[in-house]
Formats: sequence, structure tokens, C-alpha cells
Amino acid sequence: LRILGDGDPGIAHGIWINGVSAGNGISADRKSSHIEIARVEVGHVGMSGIMMKTDPSCDDLSAVRDSFTMREIRVRDCYIHHTVNEGIYVGSSFYTGFPLNCQGQDTLVMPHEVIGVEISNNFLFRTGRNSVQISSAVDDCLIYGNTILEDSQLGINFHMNGIQVGGGSRCAVYNNRIIDGKGGGIHYLGRGPGRIFNNLIVRPGRTHHPELPANQYP
Repeated sequence: LRILGDGDPGIAHGIWINGVSAGNGISADRKSSHIEIARVEVGHVGMSGIMMKTDPSCDDLSAVRDSFTMREIRVRDCYIHHTVNEGIYVGSSFYTGFPLNCQGQDTLVMPHEVIGVEISNNFLFRTGRNSVQISSAVDDCLIYGNTILEDSQLGINFHMNGIQVGGGSRCAVYNNRIIDGKGGGIHYLGRGPGRIFNNLIVRPGRTHHPELPANQYP
């Protein structure tokens, strides 16, 4: 599936999604896979700009790890701004499993893995939580060339990073610019080998507690 706003070379973002009050700008779920999104603008949305994952549910347990793998996810050259939650969210944050209560019985379910992720050359501005959050991306994960301004505007603990690489992931994070975010620049919770290099992080955390001296920003 390719969602491309490149029909007119004179228009940088030929598809515009704006003003989604109570949902994501683009949501790829129901075991969607092999998706490229490029030159799309998403702004003023009530949840995340782009959300790409399928959570197992009591009605459908076929998205568990042994049954489904999301593959070949590409988000490039997009403009994502003024989101209540994350800008780009790929994969489940609960790589080690989460409890699901079905008919009164708790079951530990393992969410699907993601193989093949490329998040590149996007411009993200004023996201409420992390601007880019990638989790459960176990192989072939690249995050590069993105410009992130003023992320984490809601100031919610544990959701305040320009780029967050979550559990289970093995990613290379490079050539990104992260400026004036309220939280940390890059938070890597994934596995090795991971490579983080050539990133520019400017004034992280300064606007969250402006009353503190520079060497005490949390």
C-alpha cells in the first residue's frame, strides 16, 4: 500500500489531513503490512499523526507474535504537526507482553514484531508526546534525516522525547535534528546492536522547567 502525495512536483505535500478531533491522522491496523507513506501533511489531530500497529484483542487474537509480523514500513518526507499524542508511532510498546482479560480470565499476549522500518526526512512540529516512537522493531530499523521541533508539549512523564526507540527494537538513529523539545532528545530502550550517531540535539528540556539553571534540566 502506497499513500503518496507526489502527484505534483510543485507541491511538497500533495495529501493533507487536517482537523481530526478524536482520532489518528492515518491508522494502519487490522494486520496491515508493507506500507509506504510519503509527502503527506497531517496536522491538528486528536491522537497520533500516523499510527501503525495491530493490538491483539479478545475478538481477534490473530495479531499475536506467533501468527503475524508487520513488515516493510516506510514513512518519509512528511510534515506532521500539532498532534495531541505522538507524531509517528510504529509497533507495540509492550514487547514483553501485556495482560488481556477475556471473559474474566487474564492472558499474557505477545504483540507482533515489526521487521523493516524506515522513518526518514520528515518534519515534525509541536507534538504532544514523543515525535517519533518505534517499538518492537526487531530488525532492519532506520530513523534518519528527520527534523523535530518542540516535541512533548503536554509534558507527560515517560512520553517526552524527540525520538524514542522502544523495547525489542534494534535501530540505527542518525542525522536527525531535535530542537527545543520539552524532554530528552533520544531515548533508546531497545536491544543491541544499536547505532546512534551524527544527531544534533539543541536545548532539550529547557522549556519544561525554564526556572532551573541549564545544568539542572531534568
